Amino acid sequence: MRAVEPLAIEATFEAERMHRERQEDQRHIHDLELRQARYEASLAERRYAACDPDNRLIAAQLEKNWETALRRVRDLETRMPGDGPSTIEVAPDTFTNLADNLEAAWDSPDVTMRAPAIAPYLDCRHCR
Repeated sequence: MRAVEPLAIEATFEAERMHRERQEDQRHIHDLELRQARYEASLAERRYAACDPDNRLIAAQLEKNWETALRRVRDLETRMPGDGPSTIEVAPDTFTNLADNLEAAWDSPDVTMRAPAIAPYLDCRHCR
């Protein structure tokens, strides 16, 4: 049991780091999508503005394209990921007594035989 405890703590911090990286990647992808949508809306506006007003069919289609591009920008802006991290900052020393708590839970009379058998897998479950 003592051999697994430090690894469980390390696995917890690694899972947290991976989660934060994934969140940052998602924010970055969203920013790129929003930048692309704004560019496409600007391009559609310029095309509509450059269109001959006497050519109503083309002007109507260019206006639809512009409206579609503006709708996409609006949708992406309302779907903005949160500004701050959705996780709670935890100091590493918070887990110093985790080993004692784990041992107390292991030796508790209320714990069935099944719990100790699956305990090693519980720490790594969130790492995938």
